[in-house]
Amino acid sequence: IDTGQVEFDGGGASSHGVGRTVTGNLFVALADLPASQEGDLPINKGDVIAVIETSSDGWWLGENKRRERGLVPRTFLSHLGKDDVMREPREEDKTNRLMGRDDTSQVIQRAPAPIERQQPDTQRTTMRTGRSSVVPRSYGSLGEAFAYDKHVSLSCHLTPRLSESNLSFHDLFWNHKQDMLRKRHVRVCKLVRLVRIEKMNGLGESGGLVRICLFDRSNKTGRQIVSNVHTIRAKCGRSDWTFTEKRDKNGDGLSYGEFVLRSNYRQSRVNMLIQVSTLEKTAAGDLQEKPVGLIELPLLDDTSNVLLTNKSYAESLKEVSLFDDLHPGVASSLRKIVLKVRDPPRDMDHYIDSMPDILLLSPLHLSPIFYFRRHAGRVLIRDRHSPFSAELVNDLTLAIFPSLCDDADTLDMMARLWVGTEKSLANMTTEDITSQFHQLFSSLCLIQLTRPHGTQFSWTANQAIAEKRSKEMKAIANALGAKTTVTNMLLTDKCQPLRPHFFSFDLLGDHALD
Repeated sequence: IDTGQVEFDGGGASSHGVGRTVTGNLFVALADLPASQEGDLPINKGDVIAVIETSSDGWWLGENKRRERGLVPRTFLSHLGKDDVMREPREEDKTNRLMGRDDTSQVIQRAPAPIERQQPDTQRTTMRTGRSSVVPRSYGSLGEAFAYDKHVSLSCHLTPRLSESNLSFHDLFWNHKQDMLRKRHVRVCKLVRLVRIEKMNGLGESGGLVRICLFDRSNKTGRQIVSNVHTIRAKCGRSDWTFTEKRDKNGDGLSYGEFVLRSNYRQSRVNMLIQVSTLEKTAAGDLQEKPVGLIELPLLDDTSNVLLTNKSYAESLKEVSLFDDLHPGVASSLRKIVLKVRDPPRDMDHYIDSMPDILLLSPLHLSPIFYFRRHAGRVLIRDRHSPFSAELVNDLTLAIFPSLCDDADTLDMMARLWVGTEKSLANMTTEDITSQFHQLFSSLCLIQLTRPHGTQFSWTANQAIAEKRSKEMKAIANALGAKTTVTNMLLTDKCQPLRPHFFSFDLLGDHALD
C-alpha cells in the first residue's frame, strides 16, 4: 500500500473547502456504516482504514485490519497525522505487513477522538457549477452524470493531462519534424447521424434531449461512463422526434443530429450508449429531465474487430437504469431510434485525427477545438524550455477555453464565429491561423472571466431563462464579430477583479494529473 500523499477533503459532509494533500494513507472511521451494496466495506466507528486508491466521486478503496477491502465514502474518514501514531513494537509484524511498511515505519496505536461535527454522510460538494450539489452514488440518467460529475464533461477531455512521468502528456503529442500535432489513429472512429426517434406519441411537449456516451460494463467495482457526455436537443413532433442536418435559421447548432465518435478502448464491453429523455414541467414552473429509454451498440468484439459498421440502425428503446445489473430492461417495440453510421469524410480527417483518443463531439465544433489543441501543443510542448518546470502557464486560452466548452451554446457560438474567421484566413499558414485563434478567443475568455453575473446555460432551462441567455450570447457574438475591443465591451458592465491564477494554466491541477 502506498503510504505517500493522499488528496483529502479535510472534513465530513459539512466541509465545503478545497481538498488538501495529506501525508500517509491511514484514516479513522468517524461513524458506523454498514455495506449498502456489493463491493462496499462495512466500517465501525474508530476503525483504522488504509486507503489504497482515491477517486473523485468520493468513494475510496480501503482496507481494514482484517485485510478486507471495499469502497468507503471519504466523508466518513478522518486522516491520522503524525500526532496520532507512535513507533511500532517489533513483535507486531503482522500489522506492519498489513499496512505495507518496513520495520522502521509507524503504525496506529490509538485512534483520536473525532471532532464534534455534523454527522457525516455520503454527499459531497461539486465545483462544476459553482453551487453545492448532492452527488448520488450512481446516476439514474446521463443528465444527472453530466450535472454532477466533471469527469464526463467536455472540458475534462479537452484539458491536456500529464502522463505518468509528469514530463509529457497523456493525450497531446507533437510532431517536431513537421511542426504540427501528431495525428492519432484510434480503433473506432465513426460519424453517427441521428435520423429520428419513432412513435414518441406526444412526449416532449416541453422539449426532449438525447445524450450519448461510451459506457463500460466490465469494471469490477460497477458500470461506469468512460467518455464525455454529448447532448443533442431534439425537435419534438407529435409522433416522431427529428434532428437538423445543418444549423437552423437562427444559427443554432444544438439540434444538429450528427456527432463524431472516437474510441481507442480495446475492451469488448465498452459500448456506445444513447439515452432519450423528455423535459417535463414541475409545479414551480421549472423543467426536469426524465429518461424514456436507452439503447446500446457494441463497438468491438472479443478479438477487437469493429462491430459498429457503416449501415443504418433501427433499435428499440429499453426502459432500464444505467446501473441495473440484475434486469436487462424491457424493449419497446414502438419507440425506436433510427440512426446511420459512416466513416468521416476526408475533409474532416485533418481535424479528427488530431482530437483526443476518447471523444464525442459535433462536427460543427471540430475546427475551434482543433486549433485549441494545436495552440496547447505549441505552448506546452514545442515552446517549453524545460519539461521539469511545474510553473503556472500564463495563457488565457489554455486556462479558460476548455471550461467554456462545457456550455454548449458558448461552444456553438465560438464555432460560428471561428468558421467565418477561418475562411478569411485561408491564405495563411496553419501557425499564423493558430495565432489568430488565440487572439480571438483570449478576448472571449477574458469577457467570460470578468462578467460573473451572466445567465447560466442549462439544457433544462425554462423558456424565459433560455431567451435571456440567448440575448446575452448574441450580444457577445455581435460585438466580437464587429471586432469591438474587450475594453469597450466591459465599460458598462459590472466586472469582477482579475487574479493571476484565473488566467493561468496549472500543469499540476487536479484536472491535469493522470
